[in-house]
Amino acid sequence: MSQGAGGSTALTSILPAEGAERLRQLSTSLAGKRIGVVGDLVADVYVYGRPERVSREAPVIIVACEHEELFPGGAGNTIQNLAALGARVHAFGCIGKDQDGRKLRALLEDQHKARLEGIAETERSTITKTRVLAGDRNTKKQQILRLDRGGYGPCEERAAQAIARALEQAAGELDGVVVSDYGYGAATSPAVQARLREIAREKPVVVDSRFALLSFAKMTIATPNEEEAGSAVGVEIGSTEEALAAGRKLHERLEQRALLMTRGSQGMVLFEHGRDPLAIPVAGTTDIVDVTGAGDTVSSVVALALASGASCADAAYLSNIAASVVVMKPGPQPCHPDELAKAIDKAEKRGRDRPRSR
Repeated sequence: MSQGAGGSTALTSILPAEGAERLRQLSTSLAGKRIGVVGDLVADVYVYGRPERVSREAPVIIVACEHEELFPGGAGNTIQNLAALGARVHAFGCIGKDQDGRKLRALLEDQHKARLEGIAETERSTITKTRVLAGDRNTKKQQILRLDRGGYGPCEERAAQAIARALEQAAGELDGVVVSDYGYGAATSPAVQARLREIAREKPVVVDSRFALLSFAKMTIATPNEEEAGSAVGVEIGSTEEALAAGRKLHERLEQRALLMTRGSQGMVLFEHGRDPLAIPVAGTTDIVDVTGAGDTVSSVVALALASGASCADAAYLSNIAASVVVMKPGPQPCHPDELAKAIDKAEKRGRDRPRSR
């Protein structure tokens, strides 16, 4: 894929020009980095059950509950991704004073070893997404219902100020920050964004925002998917040419060092000032299992790579390979170091087998 002067896009291999060795070295430097995660912490609750009969009260299936699990969602999944790769994570956000909030706190602190001094208690309920999955014992359970609660309305000013103060106090300890904004307000208050811009002057701040990308101008790099990028600049993307035009426009408006647009089965495109867009093809198979959480993986790996001194291009290559691991897992699951190492080896083999486009 290439275009004329001033608008060319170099389609590369799934590895940098020097091959896999540089990515291997980079991947071994990620552990131990101190990364702040600023955003909307969500309790993802999964209720598993067995359909029994049709209710006499209404034409609905009665599901006998077998068990339920709680996982960290939203910014919590970003924390999970970072922790799985050996990062030391500082969490900044809001959690309610309810049972799901207490469980989420315990999970982040005990299982993922996250520091929670930046968590503000809020009068709102903890943002909770409850998914009900049903099926017989010998069949795969299917999601039949999702219930969302909590997080409605703007983030309380008291909580926003507490997050901003905690972020200011911890800034000197951090090697980088990931913003994980799902639209519930923990990362979009003026006070928090002011602290983030201050940090971005010296350290990488990676922005993953679903609805408010343009409010995060002058950070380091944003990692929107194609739909989010198009929405931010008011266009519907239906082709590669439209994706490139939207990416260039968004990059200019954000005034950031770079923009990394993810395009699903089309891979990703990196925009940097003074360089042609760099299109990186998808690293793994396009026959994916579940894309849930892949965006969190990309932003996490980009932050760790930049905190390790990598270029934006190498950070993009490595995040692309990490994403190829998580999309082959059901639900939001992280990429671990051994999986990343194996995926780099596979990418190297595929890179040898696939001729480079020019």
